[in-house]
Amino acid sequence: MGLAMGFDDMRQYGLSMANRDWDIAGFTDSLGRLGKPFDTGRVLVHRSIRIQEPYLVWDSGKTHDDEPRDLKPSKSVLEDFVKLWQGDAEAILRYARKHGVLMLDEEGKPSSHWIPQGREHLERWCFISRRACAVLNIAAALAQGKLGPAEDWNVIDSSLDASFPKSKNRSTPHGLSAARMHFQSELEGWAELGRITLSIRRDNRRNAWVTEIDFGSRLFAVLALQLLLTVADGDGLYKCDGCKLHYARPRQLKRPKPGQSNFCPQCGRQAALRHADLRRKSRMRQARQLYGEGMSVVGIADRLKATPATVGHWVKLVRR
Repeated sequence: MGLAMGFDDMRQYGLSMANRDWDIAGFTDSLGRLGKPFDTGRVLVHRSIRIQEPYLVWDSGKTHDDEPRDLKPSKSVLEDFVKLWQGDAEAILRYARKHGVLMLDEEGKPSSHWIPQGREHLERWCFISRRACAVLNIAAALAQGKLGPAEDWNVIDSSLDASFPKSKNRSTPHGLSAARMHFQSELEGWAELGRITLSIRRDNRRNAWVTEIDFGSRLFAVLALQLLLTVADGDGLYKCDGCKLHYARPRQLKRPKPGQSNFCPQCGRQAALRHADLRRKSRMRQARQLYGEGMSVVGIADRLKATPATVGHWVKLVRR
C-alpha cells in the first residue's frame, strides 16, 4: 500500500456522486452518514496540535493539563476524514484536535506505535483522505457489478489500467475478477498498516476476563477498521459467545443489546439454541437450590427475573 505517493490535484473529483453510490451500496445509515460503532478501543488525542506550514505539528505539552486525552473513537471519525482532501489546513487542524493525528513517519506511512511528539506533511493527510475516499468509491462500484471510476483506481495505483482488459495470458484475471483482486490487496494494505490487535482486561462487574479492540491509541488503526467494516458491510466488531472470537456483524442482523448474547454467522442459530439451553438449565439449578434453602417461589421468581409459574415448574420435583 503506497501511502507515501504524491498528492496530485485530487480535488477535481467531488464527493456528490460518490455519496449516492455509498447510499446504494449500503455503506451509510438512514441519514446518509458513514461510520460504525465501536464498543471498545481507545485513542490518545494530543492537546497541543498546531499548523507550521507545510506540516501539522504536535507534542504532549509541558504541564499536567497538556496531557493527551484518552477518548473512545467517535462514530463520525471516518466520515469526517474522507472529506479532508477537499478542505484546507484549518480543516485538518480541527479534525486532528477532535480525533487525533495520523502519526506518520518520514516516509509518510503510519507509525506502528503511539508517538508523543512529531510532525506530518499536510499533503500526506490529503492523500490518505483521498485514498480512503477512493476505497469507498471502488467498493460501492464493485458491489453494483461495476469496475469503479478510473480517477479512484489512479489514486490507489497509477500504473493500473482501470478497464482491466484481457491479457494474452488466458489465466490472468481481467474485468471484475482482476478489479476485485487488486481491491483485496488494497484492503489488506490498510489492515496491515492499521495493526489492529486485541487486548484483555478484568471486568470486575461481570467477574470475568474480557477481550477488547486495541488500537494502540492510534487514529490510523481506527480509520483502517472503520474502512474495513464499512466495505465488509459490518455493523461493528463483536465477540461471538459461541467460538469466543471477534467478528464483523452483518448490517442486516439486529444489533445485540448490551449484555445480550450474540453469535457470528459461522456459529449461527444452532450455537444460539445451545447457549439458550445452557442458560435455562443454569437458572433451573439456581431455582432448585434456592427452593431447597427455603426461599419462596415468588422470591425466586423475583431474584431470577422469571414468572412464578416458570419457577414452580422448575422446582416441582424438589423435595424439602
